[in-house]
Amino acid sequence: MVSYLGLNEEASRINTSLKEHFGFKDEIDMFMFAFAYAVTKDLKPVPVSFLTKWGIPDNVDVSGLVHVLYPNETDEPNKLCNYLAHAGIYEINTLVGRDHHILISNLVSK
Repeated sequence: MVSYLGLNEEASRINTSLKEHFGFKDEIDMFMFAFAYAVTKDLKPVPVSFLTKWGIPDNVDVSGLVHVLYPNETDEPNKLCNYLAHAGIYEINTLVGRDHHILISNLVSK
């Protein structure tokens, strides 16, 4: 069972770049935004292995959120969160690649 949040090496590099692009304070903040983006855009989870690991902050209950959003796929909610964050990171990176001046507000559904 996955009890951490994390990214593979490639996604970690992209996440750091996106964090700087959008002005997030920490990598975990960009990770969580990418997760939320993937959920709102109904992206398919990207299965990955060899994750860099972050401990889950005490004030973050990803498992509860994932249980609500994906009630039929919650055997390993943190793993699903990791997979969805990867999907979000890769798609956001593609959008930034197409338009380097894209704002975070352009990524949020209206």
